[in-house]
Amino acid sequence: MCAALALGCSGRSVVGGPAEDASARDATLDATLDGGRDGGLDAPAPDVPGVDVPPSRCTSDQECAGNELGLRVCDLASGRCVACTPTRDVCNDGTYCDPAGLRCVAGCRDDMACARSSGDGGVVAERCNTATRQCVACTADSHCPPGNVCAGNQCVPGCNTMQGCPSGRSCCSGACVDTQSNTDHCGACGTVCMVPNAAAACTAGACAVAMCTGANSDCDANPANGCETDTNTATAHCGRCGQACATRPNTRAACEGGACAYSCLDNFADCDGVAENGCEVDLRSSAAHCGRCMNACTSANGAPVCSMGVCGLGACAENFGNCDGSEANGCETDVRGSLDHCGRCNNACPMRANGAATCNAGACGVRCNAGFDSCDGDASNGCETALDTTVAHCGACGTACPARANATATCAGGACGFACNTGFADCDGNAANGCEVDTRTSVTHCGRCANACPGGANSAPSCTNGACGLGCNAGFGDCDGNPATGCETALNSTDAHCGRCGNTCAAGRSCMTGACVLVCPSGQLNCNDMCVNPLTSNTDCGRCGNACTGGLSCEAGVCCGARERNCGGTCRDLNTDNNNCGGCGIVCGAGTTCLNGTCESTQCLPSRACSGNACNTCGSSVFTENWEGGSALWRTTDNGAIQLMTDSSACRGTFMRETVLASGGRTFLRRGVPVRPGQVHCLAAWIRGSNATQPFVGINASDANGSVGSEHWLIGARCYTTSGLGPPVSPVNANSEWRWYAREFVMPNYSFVVIKTEIFSGGAAGTADFDAIQLIDGPCPQAPPTICAAATCD
Repeated sequence: MCAALALGCSGRSVVGGPAEDASARDATLDATLDGGRDGGLDAPAPDVPGVDVPPSRCTSDQECAGNELGLRVCDLASGRCVACTPTRDVCNDGTYCDPAGLRCVAGCRDDMACARSSGDGGVVAERCNTATRQCVACTADSHCPPGNVCAGNQCVPGCNTMQGCPSGRSCCSGACVDTQSNTDHCGACGTVCMVPNAAAACTAGACAVAMCTGANSDCDANPANGCETDTNTATAHCGRCGQACATRPNTRAACEGGACAYSCLDNFADCDGVAENGCEVDLRSSAAHCGRCMNACTSANGAPVCSMGVCGLGACAENFGNCDGSEANGCETDVRGSLDHCGRCNNACPMRANGAATCNAGACGVRCNAGFDSCDGDASNGCETALDTTVAHCGACGTACPARANATATCAGGACGFACNTGFADCDGNAANGCEVDTRTSVTHCGRCANACPGGANSAPSCTNGACGLGCNAGFGDCDGNPATGCETALNSTDAHCGRCGNTCAAGRSCMTGACVLVCPSGQLNCNDMCVNPLTSNTDCGRCGNACTGGLSCEAGVCCGARERNCGGTCRDLNTDNNNCGGCGIVCGAGTTCLNGTCESTQCLPSRACSGNACNTCGSSVFTENWEGGSALWRTTDNGAIQLMTDSSACRGTFMRETVLASGGRTFLRRGVPVRPGQVHCLAAWIRGSNATQPFVGINASDANGSVGSEHWLIGARCYTTSGLGPPVSPVNANSEWRWYAREFVMPNYSFVVIKTEIFSGGAAGTADFDAIQLIDGPCPQAPPTICAAATCD
């Protein structure tokens, strides 16, 4: 023990570190002893000679494990054994590592050190304030419940963008408020309730009136305009809401101090003293109160009038008139019987036709002669009606001859009668029902009374325009025109009379339910009322509506290319497919290849002189170049000579050879070949290409003299993917073997073309041979031309 203490007081580190401050060393020792570690001081220690220990630095905690003072952690920065470091805080609970002295001191280490029992079995989770090393309620807002923030290490009421409010509250200006009732934040933060003429309230998040001020009232129940009504002056709400001043005739209403008051309009007066009917008299026009109350106007045989408050003569009494123009004697003339003033002043009654003038009850009339009368009551035309012949006044005015059904009334000698209209007759002799029968349509009185029409099979009798006929039942017709046989024809199923008489179904159609329906032969389909063969129809291939497009055609119910056939449901090119050559399932053997539908020897191909039926072509040759006639029609772009050769070992006669270093050797036909624009043509040739060459054959648009235009390579090499007229044929084989190539295409809008050849080389001189170049007006051959035999093919 003494030795250990002596070492601790020697002023040097026990493991050779730098000298420590005595106070710091004591504090460290105290903290170590207080922290509950005995540091091995209670254990007996051997005597150690009192010699100086040479200085040394620790490099790991293991080197400090036997430290007598319990300094078991190595501070790598200083090389000293210490009680702790911030990264190796091994201090006991209730202490933490002081980074300045590297010793354990009293205080909290972290939030876990601040957890304490609540006394009821729970845990109170406080927070460690690392600045003061005290356990506090909070150090951040997030440590507080909703509606509280952290201030001075205490949770106090408040909120912010990171710390929200409890449910039902909103954070407004740092405080949690109920926006459903807060008048400064009503419905939303910052929405202040301002209600005119009233104290405001916030109800369910909307501004409302709490209490009106003064004589104002909220009569429209709209809080937006507050207490908008002054009940002291408002006539619609006089004294209180809804109490409107009553409307009184010809008055002005006003609300004064909350009570209704009235005054008369100009030129009106309250002459009867009854307030409820207002100012009932118009002093400008009332004859009883003209200009003022109780000032009555009078006039003889006339109605007194008041105009602009002044009395005058108004309308005369009935049957009287002021015919002398004087208001003093009123309406002096009785116009009921005056011939000079009949009915009105100065209306003298004139003489009338067939009678004498009269004035009776104020109307001019006429006293009619015998046999005449004024039935229209118009004296101006006198006695206008002859009672002996007038149907409307037969024998007397107003005695009209009655109208009879389908007849025209008559009057003769003052007696009524009638005449039947055309097509009608009075067959029952009863004048009351007039001409009751329509003889144009009546089957019992057809054309005349008592002429009944007979019936027939599948029909009912009919009468049309007064002639008997038949009314056929639905689905039947009288197609033979013989009423005796009735409606003998079934229109729903008769091909000669389908739907109607005379409507004959065309060949191939049958009458079903009154309509001619197309009947297709076995194996055909009815597509849009057309019989089609689904195995060959390009518009209905395999099924109705399945159209072959993009150059495809229908092959056994499948859309295939022009040279393809349906082999087991898959389109195969029978011209080139070695497994289906010329027919499905025909396999070309070893040493042969499929060319134009025939398995041909790879050493012996179609004749270069092929033409006409010998090649089984689908068209006619419009140009053939065999080179036997020389090269007079051809030219080169460099005007060089054209080389013609023969090679019997290669099974060829005369042919053209081109040799180029890199690219060129282009040759053209001197004059244009006439062609048909828009028609199918075929370009074919025998070609032998050497290694590394790329031969081409094509056409140029031209005029009759051979001046060239647009270019199209039709037989070519792999480097060309399109000719402008569709993809080229399979590439020319550059293996020094003669092969026959053909390309079918639709001629553009050209009237003339020239034929051209060209080759490309990879850098060294290269050659290509051309023979039997053909341009065919029509498709390419469907079968190979004549086959050559070795050495005799020419």
